[in-house]
Amino acid sequence: MVHNGDVITFPYIGLNHEGVVTSVSPSNNNDLHEVKLTLVHFNYPGFFGTRTVVKEDFFFDLNKDYVYVYDFNHENHFHSSEVVKRALERCGDQNFSTFSYRSSHMSRHCKTGKTELKSLPYKRATEITNISPGDVIDFTYCSLSHEAVVVKVEYPETITCSVVHYNYAGILETRTIVEEEFIFKLAGQNIFVHNYDECDVYSPDEVVRRAKSRLHEQNFNTFSNSFFSPVISVCGYDTCWAIK
Repeated sequence: MVHNGDVITFPYIGLNHEGVVTSVSPSNNNDLHEVKLTLVHFNYPGFFGTRTVVKEDFFFDLNKDYVYVYDFNHENHFHSSEVVKRALERCGDQNFSTFSYRSSHMSRHCKTGKTELKSLPYKRATEITNISPGDVIDFTYCSLSHEAVVVKVEYPETITCSVVHYNYAGILETRTIVEEEFIFKLAGQNIFVHNYDECDVYSPDEVVRRAKSRLHEQNFNTFSNSFFSPVISVCGYDTCWAIK
């Protein structure tokens, strides 16, 4: 369930977006999964408008819509009433920056007093046993750092991994989540495996299932969704989508 003071991610103008919940109420008395959430977030006023922190009502069906609550239990954070107060005080701000102060930064600052997004620790894969189905890996793809979920591993002389990731189909094409095979040679490639030891994570089989359930999605955004949107509650990490 969603509560006042929560930081959530939700679909907004076709992208994943963060906001602070300041009010929760049912929108259908016959179905408690249909809710009205009042959120504080950076709005989108159009291509030529100025993005401003506003308080706005949104209606969701929690059984159908991708609405997820960030988990800050591993960090010091303010009490929910203080988070709401801090968020409302931000209304009217117009200090949006694509690279350094988006809704995710504003929401995190209201919750913890910090703006930086924590990154997951990771380790370099040096042996074939370092990579398993359900792992989130980082590797070079189209000359850039890229993340993917491993769904199958085979061990011949090299490692063949079937991964689920956002593909690159050309500058003018739409990036789509696909399942694709890659062949890695650990001796000559830097493959890094994300470490979730401090997090409550799903089983490898469930991670694989959840990854495959996102196939064919086209919600890619360079700044907020370079791999997957957070599809679960997140421990304050920016890519911790495999966490319960």
